[in-house]
Formats: sequence, C-alpha cells, structure tokens
Amino acid sequence: MITNCASVSPYNSPAPYYGFLTAMKMYLKSLSAALLIAALSNPAAADQSYNNPSLNEDARNGAALIDYEMYDEAIRYLKKAEAAEPKNADTKNLIAYSYRKLGQYRLAYQYYQQALQLNPKHRGAHEYLGELYVNIKRLDKAQEELVVLEKLCSTSCSEYKKLQKAIDEYKASAAKSGPEPDLSMVID
Repeated sequence: MITNCASVSPYNSPAPYYGFLTAMKMYLKSLSAALLIAALSNPAAADQSYNNPSLNEDARNGAALIDYEMYDEAIRYLKKAEAAEPKNADTKNLIAYSYRKLGQYRLAYQYYQQALQLNPKHRGAHEYLGELYVNIKRLDKAQEELVVLEKLCSTSCSEYKKLQKAIDEYKASAAKSGPEPDLSMVID
C-alpha cells in the first residue's frame, strides 16, 4: 500500500487496485444484502413491517433493505415487485421513498404521483410527498399534503405527525440559517 504521495509514479500507480477495491465493495454490499434478506425471510426473525400482505416477496425484501438504508439495492427488488404487480401503490411508494433518500427527487415525485393515482388516500405517499416538498424547499406544497392528511386521518395519525415535524424542523433550521433557494424546478 502506498502511504507517501511522493512515491506515486506511472510505474507504481495504485490505479489497478481501485478497480479491485470497487469490485470488492460492490460484492460485499450484495453479500450483506443477501444475508440480510435471508435473515429476514425467517418468520421468527421477521419484523412486522416486512409482513405487509399487500407486498410480494420482492417488495418485502426491498422494504427490509430500506430499513438498513440500502436504497440502491432496495430499488432493484422493488422494481422486480413492480414488474410483477404494476398496480400496487405500496410498492410504488417504497420506490419513491428510496429515490427521495438518494436525492433523486424527480423520480421520487413521479413514483409518488403513480402511487397516489392508484390510491388517492395512501397516507404514506402523502406524508412522503410532503417530505419531498420540504426537501426541495416547497413548504406551500408540503402544507397542502398536511391538509390532505388531516382530512384522511386527523392530526393524531403518525403520518400527519411526522410530516408536521419535518416542516417544523425545516422552519427552525431556516430561521437560523436564512432563506435557501427554491429547488422546485427539480419537479416542476
């Protein structure tokens, strides 16, 4: 291993090792995802969040990977689930969530819209769409989603509370740091 930058030359460049290291990271990530899914497929080890009856096996595996913030891997499973059940709003909501967490707001927005077309009363999709609006600094739109949630489940449901908290936290941080640019062009 090269520890001194002065010793790097075209003759002893570490470049070949970068490809190997990248490949190893990808392999280990895939292996850890496979092990995680195998552990969760054991009913005794499975958490209730993976037992949603509206989700097929690939979608449940994707949901498990989301819990471990493995969004790229989750999307792979969720896309398989979507191909098998293209009209499942829960699966589309999970895909959107994963894209949002990866900062791919346009794709997230498209999938939230698809989920809401399939199920206009999908509380999770309304909550997460509201959080996407907070991410892109569109509090007016986030507030609209909050109003929808209030109509669907009142102010006591968890989706309403989580979106309200995200809005409040954004307002508190914006008050400290000043206004930020409007990123609405990401989805408009």
